[in-house]
Amino acid sequence: MKKRIVTSVLVGSLVFTPLAGVSTVWADGIDTSSSESQTTTSELFDTTVEMSDSLVNLDELSDESMEGFSSEDVLESESTLKSNETATTNESTVESMEEVQYEDVYYNGQWFQFPIQEEPAEPSRVDANDNHELGTFVNPTSLMSRSVVDVISETQSGRPDWDFIDVASYQGNLSISDYQFMQKHGVTGVVVKLTEGTSYKNPYAANQIKNALAAGMKVSTYHFSHFTTKEGAEAEATYYAKMAKELGLSGTTVMVNDLETNFNDFSTQNSVYFANKLKTLGYPITLHYSSSSIFDRNILSTAILGLQNLWVAQYPYQPSDKNILHTARSAWQWSDSMEFTAIKDSSGKRKRFDINMDHNGMLSNKFLVSDEVVEDVGKPAAPQEKTINRYATVTKKGYSVWNNLSFTGENAKSDNYFQNTLYVEKEYTFSDGTVVVSLKDSQGKLLGYVDPIALSYGNNKGGSYLSDGRYVTIRSKNYTIWQNLNFSKTKNISSTYYNQTLQAKGRYNHFNGSTYYSLYSNNGTWLGYINATGVKVGAGKQGAYQSYGKYVTIKSNSYAIWRNFGWSSKASGSFAGKTYLAKGIYNHFNGSRYLSLYDSKGKWLGYINEKGANVANNKGGVALAAKFNKKVVKRNYTIWQNLNFTKAKANSNQYLNQTLYVKVKYNHYNNSTYYSLYNANNQWLGYINQNATK
Repeated sequence: MKKRIVTSVLVGSLVFTPLAGVSTVWADGIDTSSSESQTTTSELFDTTVEMSDSLVNLDELSDESMEGFSSEDVLESESTLKSNETATTNESTVESMEEVQYEDVYYNGQWFQFPIQEEPAEPSRVDANDNHELGTFVNPTSLMSRSVVDVISETQSGRPDWDFIDVASYQGNLSISDYQFMQKHGVTGVVVKLTEGTSYKNPYAANQIKNALAAGMKVSTYHFSHFTTKEGAEAEATYYAKMAKELGLSGTTVMVNDLETNFNDFSTQNSVYFANKLKTLGYPITLHYSSSSIFDRNILSTAILGLQNLWVAQYPYQPSDKNILHTARSAWQWSDSMEFTAIKDSSGKRKRFDINMDHNGMLSNKFLVSDEVVEDVGKPAAPQEKTINRYATVTKKGYSVWNNLSFTGENAKSDNYFQNTLYVEKEYTFSDGTVVVSLKDSQGKLLGYVDPIALSYGNNKGGSYLSDGRYVTIRSKNYTIWQNLNFSKTKNISSTYYNQTLQAKGRYNHFNGSTYYSLYSNNGTWLGYINATGVKVGAGKQGAYQSYGKYVTIKSNSYAIWRNFGWSSKASGSFAGKTYLAKGIYNHFNGSRYLSLYDSKGKWLGYINEKGANVANNKGGVALAAKFNKKVVKRNYTIWQNLNFTKAKANSNQYLNQTLYVKVKYNHYNNSTYYSLYNANNQWLGYINQNATK
């Protein structure tokens, strides 16, 4: 599941819980909402629902978008806007809004725009003696209060699968025979704590890993995280990876971000930074562990981190194989009280372990799929087999993906491959009418057998069409825009639409692992298919935020300065002739460009149509007609060579009490006005602050 986030306005404090479809662009994941009207709990996006195009003011429409509008339409639109303005949020609330600055982050095959964290603290540190076990802060009564711990043993039946354990220094040394005893009873994986913060290392890790490997267990590792900033996340990832390399762990090792404490508004994106840092250090596979309530409340966003990348802790009062939880996630930790009768400490007391169910084979050897077809006693030995060689997208959840044609072992759920496009090689039909098909990934690996009802077949490797509807800004010039998803014919190249915002009405999660958007212009013309990595996705029709960094002078008050892209609120006051910094720019779907304006104190004013401002060469702004005489009446004012104030040309003392001609004036970004002075011989004298004249 892959996304990218584009946000526009932050209200109050940030609680980063964006939802798919509003804040995120899926590269090949789930679209859970519309792209314009839904608001996240963090208030990351404009809270007003965008009105229909007919309600947009005249100055906000491009020439092309005005086609088909009558004068009555425009008058009605302006009237409607005025009535809507009356009902909008009060001015004090509007004034508290701030525009957020972003950085582009690529994670798990998806592009995101994350808000930049201000004034980062030092990377988190923990005392060398501080040592937490995985699950330290997990509420053991997350489903029901209980007074007695429900101790689990390998002798019991009717429990959820015990596929893997996790261990830390608390379990001490574990022998090969300890692991072999576990494996005999169904445990085929172990997740070993390596590090915590940037100062603690598990002293037993080397032994725990060596003996597990010798026993044939799958070994993964975890890090107990304390980070609260990007810098802290990357520092902890570096510390974690360093120990992994010291222990000789390969780049295929599953690494786990165990985040149970120190949550803040940026915990999700800092977890992404943690995973990305591990990837750059040679460990590209990272899962994120926490309690179910943390994910349910979106303190850690499942939509961003990806369901398949989550390991969830939730302990039932009485764990049962009739109540299996979190099947769409990678794994479920269902108890912290597993004991094995043969594994004891030096005092003879049984050691206690966290026990987990593996839903997709990342943390155990539970799912070792074989291409061999096993005969089913209850089915015909040889079902009718048909080669179909098609590509299909998994579009329904809840269907079993079986290990074999005997249906004796469930490999996974269709949830694990939701909206992925896979290769369907063969179809098998049994005498009772049961039909299943074989699924393979792009590497040719057999994933299992599934009911074809869970699939939607495509015409090619592109898979099945998925409805989208978001707006994307073309940000790369060298991407091919394809006529078809067999890539046999080129329709255009992305440079043709560079910096334009287009609508992605649909998308295809291709068999090659990439997502392709089906692009449309604002007049409804289909433009072709483009790889999702060639675009940035906006929170609405405004498209993606882009840095601009130019000074502009407002032409007149006829262009509104909007407080949002729903066109429902305007900044109050007169702005004509004033100079502001346009930090960013949006290339709107309607064909217009909107500047994001800031004053000299860093206060965000709103968005203005680019046509309503003139771009200046410096902070002085643009020249404004003056054509009047002024007398120099004050001493010791610098007369400047330029309005960057890097070079003085003269001093007001030289022209004291002289009347000079002002051809043009400049309303500077610093809120002062400067006159361009000429003498009677039409000789230019320089720029002087108007306060020195009369």
